[in-house]
Amino acid sequence: MKQMEIQQIMSNHVCVDINDSITSVRAKIRECNHRDISVIENKKLVGIISRKEILHCTSTKSNLTAKSLMEYPVIYLFPECDVMDAAKKMLDAEIKWCPIVVSKYDLKIVGELKLIDILIFFSKTMKPKKKKVYETMTKNVIYSQYDDKISRIWTKLEEYGNQPIMKNGKLVGIITRKDFIEHGIRIERESKNPKTEYNIERIMTTPVITIKKDSEIELAINIIIEKNLDRLPVIENEKLVGIIDTENILKAYIH
Repeated sequence: MKQMEIQQIMSNHVCVDINDSITSVRAKIRECNHRDISVIENKKLVGIISRKEILHCTSTKSNLTAKSLMEYPVIYLFPECDVMDAAKKMLDAEIKWCPIVVSKYDLKIVGELKLIDILIFFSKTMKPKKKKVYETMTKNVIYSQYDDKISRIWTKLEEYGNQPIMKNGKLVGIITRKDFIEHGIRIERESKNPKTEYNIERIMTTPVITIKKDSEIELAINIIIEKNLDRLPVIENEKLVGIIDTENILKAYIH
């Protein structure tokens, strides 16, 4: 594969100022449909805030600013970094999004890179080394039940990612952090419980977009890109048998 610098595929950055209120940060994350967002001071990267942190911030704490909630980024990259190297670094760091700064000595933010940006580039320039969904999918699926409490679903979502929702052995929906934010659900960090209980059916996304176990990986790629998804439940004989996500697919190109 011909080398390509990430500045050719990175996205425009979305930022909040270090003194912005958490209320405005939450609104921007919802508006831009971002998993994470950069925090800047004088145009320089000083931290990031994730959906996870926003969901932990209750209404009684909405007078806080971005500074009080931000964390330092696990890694940041530079515009001249090679796309393949960037993919390996992001997978190793287990992150789906990364801020791009001018250089190690100049943290002025110039863009952001998501795994989906890399996947789109790979899909246009090379073939995956693995061909079928079952070759790269995650087989041990962690899911939630239709009658689970929101607090229990949140605990699993925090640890394992988007939660397939099962009812009587069948996949009936999926819940993401985005769903929590869009429905205004905020989890108390101390108690792990929302202020009120919610109807799962009202919150979950349904019907669920799925893929068959023996499908070609290229089909999974097309669905994830076209529908702007993070992961796809894998079905065999109407049963949930796996999950395939952006990380799984990128590893099929790299390993």
